[in-house]
Amino acid sequence: MAAGAVPFDIETAIAAFRAGEAKAPTTYDIGYLSRCNGRWVIHADAVDDGAFPADAEARFPDEFRLPYAITAMDYFNADPPEIESMFDAQNKAERLLRLALAGEEEATRHYFEALGRCSLLAQTVGASAD
Repeated sequence: MAAGAVPFDIETAIAAFRAGEAKAPTTYDIGYLSRCNGRWVIHADAVDDGAFPADAEARFPDEFRLPYAITAMDYFNADPPEIESMFDAQNKAERLLRLALAGEEEATRHYFEALGRCSLLAQTVGASAD
C-alpha cells in the first residue's frame, strides 16, 4: 500500500454499490450490456485472484462474490458484444479497482457504483414477483 493510503473500505464499497443499484436502468441497449459485461469480467477476475483484502472479502455481500459476478457476466453477455464499449469499461474498471485497492475512496465509490448500475436487482425482483 502506498504511504499515506488508507486501507480498502468495504463499507464505502457497499454503499456505492447500493447507490448504483438505485440508478440502474431496467432496459438495456447493446452498449450498456457490453459495458456491464466488461465491468463484471474485471470484478470476477479480481475476486477469483484474491485481489481484495481478506478482511474485506469476508464481509462481502453476495453481490460482490464470485458466483454473482459470473451470473452477471452471463446475464450481460451481448452476442456479439460492442467490443469498444466492453474494452473501454474493462480498462476503466481495472484502473479504478487498482486505485480502490490502494485505499482511494473516490475510486472505490466509482468502481462499485458502476457495478451497482449493472446489478441483477431488477431481474431478482422480477423473478420473486412471479
